[in-house]
Amino acid sequence: MNQFLAKLRSSKPERVAFKAQVNTGGELELQCYDVIGQDYFGEGITVSNFSDAIKEAGDYSSVKLKINSPGGDVFEAVAIYNLLRAQGKPVYAVVEGLAASAASVVAMAGDTVTMGTGTMMMIHNAMMMAFGNADELRKCADTLDTVSGSIADIYAENTGMPKADCQKLMDAETWMDAEDCVKNGFADETAPGEEITNTFNLAVYAKVPEKLKTAPVVAGLDLATKDEPEIVIVPVEDPMIDIQRKRIALLRARG
Repeated sequence: MNQFLAKLRSSKPERVAFKAQVNTGGELELQCYDVIGQDYFGEGITVSNFSDAIKEAGDYSSVKLKINSPGGDVFEAVAIYNLLRAQGKPVYAVVEGLAASAASVVAMAGDTVTMGTGTMMMIHNAMMMAFGNADELRKCADTLDTVSGSIADIYAENTGMPKADCQKLMDAETWMDAEDCVKNGFADETAPGEEITNTFNLAVYAKVPEKLKTAPVVAGLDLATKDEPEIVIVPVEDPMIDIQRKRIALLRARG
């Protein structure tokens, strides 16, 4: 799972992943601007971020949930969804850029969901990285079917669509713009705002719209082409070696 989360990141680590603040009028604002779930270095947004923010907020009247995320760990997303729903406070979800994959599940926690200018949402079947023999991999496939069914339940409950219809959209890896989201029941309204340029690496997904493909070279792939990605010859080492080097450097710095 950590490898999957790492691939969702771009080469721009300067974004603020998660931020919480209580606004005037007692509104708890939660900004969800990164991958859902922890990666190798403990980065990424988790249910603990949300839980801690809620505890520290004290008395608040409502939640404003701002989202710009490429997705990530669906179980973490479901936990965030259930945590927000359990608070008994109105939740207003605002998609400010992208709510893809697991991030779309988080968005469903909103009593109302608003899509900003140029925003998109993507839903698809559960994915995983697996290693093992044929029997083990068959079990993984069965598990993925079960997880996808659970996600479809969440979409059906929140959109009013039949579960089978939600599942068809997931089967197709469906990318929806703001108007599509409202039409299909994934959002309640659109709102004007500044269009946000995508900075996430979405190469793990099959049907990424052209306008969301990040710049020229990402993980050795040319994502600017309209056809199949072209392999770009660049000096790339085993990522695990690079990770170990960084860990050693951190230990030396601390010593």
